[in-house]
Amino acid sequence: MKWSWFDKIGFAVVTIGSVLCGLWLFVGSHLFLKPIALRLDGYDFIFLRETPFGDVDAKWSAEMVLMDRGDTRFDSYECDLGNGRRMFQESEHNLVTGSLTSSAKPCVEAGPPMVFRASYQVMLFGLIPLRPVYFVQNIAGVSK
Repeated sequence: MKWSWFDKIGFAVVTIGSVLCGLWLFVGSHLFLKPIALRLDGYDFIFLRETPFGDVDAKWSAEMVLMDRGDTRFDSYECDLGNGRRMFQESEHNLVTGSLTSSAKPCVEAGPPMVFRASYQVMLFGLIPLRPVYFVQNIAGVSK
C-alpha cells in the first residue's frame, strides 16, 4: 500500500498531537519548577524554589486569602497578587526576594491567618504549556 501526501501529513499531525498530549499528561511543570516555601515580612517576601534543569519560562498567578477571623468584613477576603509570564532563573541557594504589590495591602494590614496560593505553568520550549503545579502555604504570622 502506497501512502498519499495527505496520508503522510495526517499521520504526522496525529503523531505530533499524541506526543504533545502525552507531554501534557505525564510531564508536569513540577519537574522543571518546584516551589518549596514562602516567607513574608511585611511587604517583602522570600521565596524558595528549585529549577532542576536551569532557567524555566512559565506562566504564574498568585493570591492571598484571609482566613476566618470572626470579623465578617475579612472572612475569605482575597488579595489578587497578579499573574503573568516570566523566566524563573537559577539563583544562589534557590532563594528569590521581592516585594508585594499594593494590591496585597488589605491582606498584609489585616495580618494572619492567611493562605498564599499560586500556580505555575511551565512553557516547554516557550510554546508547549505543561500541566500546572500548585503551591499553597498557610501563613501564621506576618511582621508589619
